[in-house]
Amino acid sequence: MSLNRAITFALVAVTFIAGCATTQDRPVEDCASMAEDELRRPIHVEHFHFTDFTGVIPHRVRVSVEVGLD
Repeated sequence: MSLNRAITFALVAVTFIAGCATTQDRPVEDCASMAEDELRRPIHVEHFHFTDFTGVIPHRVRVSVEVGLD
């Protein structure tokens, strides 16, 4: 897979997951699993919870897509 195709693939995967999680109100893990099935590539999801100085707990999600270059 060329570098351009790999970047495009990763963007499609992340867009798919973000759209699924926001419009269908589904857990990110479920959306990542659906993306894996559709795109046939491994996708890894990490959650980060931390408290800022105001006591608010923001939520962040990191999504990694493995793409091999030939």
